[in-house]
Amino acid sequence: MSEARLAETGTNGRDSDELTARQRKALPFLVSASSRERGCKAAGIGRSTLTEWLKEPAFTRALEDAEAMAFREALGRVQRLTDSAAGALEALLGSDTESIRLRAAAEVLGTSMKAREEITLEERLMALEARIEEVGRAPARLRP
Repeated sequence: MSEARLAETGTNGRDSDELTARQRKALPFLVSASSRERGCKAAGIGRSTLTEWLKEPAFTRALEDAEAMAFREALGRVQRLTDSAAGALEALLGSDTESIRLRAAAEVLGTSMKAREEITLEERLMALEARIEEVGRAPARLRP
């Protein structure tokens, strides 16, 4: 997530007034770094400072919000690449090299099977949730 984006959005409006300017400034570095150590170094704070900040519920929530926002943005980028990735696999299915075609075919089949499984699980979960809600609305004498 870009520093400008985090600075612009703060912490999704929650608890931003409870953070110090130094804490708000550190958030983008902590979120974008590959480790907490590197994030602290980039933000110009010590690890012990971060440890103290993490004891503050407002900072912890702000950091979690910033991490969730960064994850959603990254997931959005991945989703936008899906069509290109599928096109690349489709092109590889026409390769002159048998091992490349086989690997592409296995990837297509594996991905489609996994997607179908996830769709089936989601459908089953939605049906269960609907049933639970239905039972919850039934008069007590009719509940199982």
